[in-house]
This record gives sequence, C-alpha cells and structure tokens, in this order.
Amino acid sequence: MNAPQWMPLGFVAAAIALEPAAAVCLKLSDGFRRRAWGLAGLALVALAFVCLGQAARAIPLPEACAIWGAVGLVLVVLAGRLFFGQRLGVGGWVGIALVGAGVVVLQLA
Repeated sequence: MNAPQWMPLGFVAAAIALEPAAAVCLKLSDGFRRRAWGLAGLALVALAFVCLGQAARAIPLPEACAIWGAVGLVLVVLAGRLFFGQRLGVGGWVGIALVGAGVVVLQLA
C-alpha cells in the first residue's frame, strides 16, 4: 500500500493516542481548578476530533469511531492505572470486552 492509503489509519492512530493524553490532562486539572491542565485536555480532545474527522473522509464514520472509541477506552484505562493507580472491577472489564466485541461485529458487517 502506498502512503495515501495509510493516511486515514494514521489519523485514527493519532486520534487514539490523543484521547488518553487528553484524559490524563483533564484528570490533572482537578475539575478545572488547574486551568492550564484543563485547557491542555480540551485542546487535545479537539485535536483528536480533527484527526477523527480527517480519517472519516476515507473510512466509514461508524468504523472509525468504533475503533477510536474501543482502543482509546483501553488506553485510558491503562493510563488511569499507570498514572493514578486506578483499577477497574469485573463489570468494567466486561464492559470493555463488550465494546471490543461490538467493534469486531461492526467490522464484519
């Protein structure tokens, strides 16, 4: 595959990478008491949506959003564990598994 065919996947990957970074910034903002972190989080969320919008020009929107949401969700959970010591219960992991299964079903449809 040449570069233009990979470009939409690159935009999805960028959006996926930006999501946990934004979530960490928003957590560090302490409910926007620390405005710089809050503004950084909002900027990263906006940039993630810009990347997702670019990806949606070539990838069907439901597929792009499903991949972004599912992988981003797992990365946010991992970031929460790594940076803040947060853990998911069994129900949370079941929910993530269901989201992942939904992405697989969507890809096969």
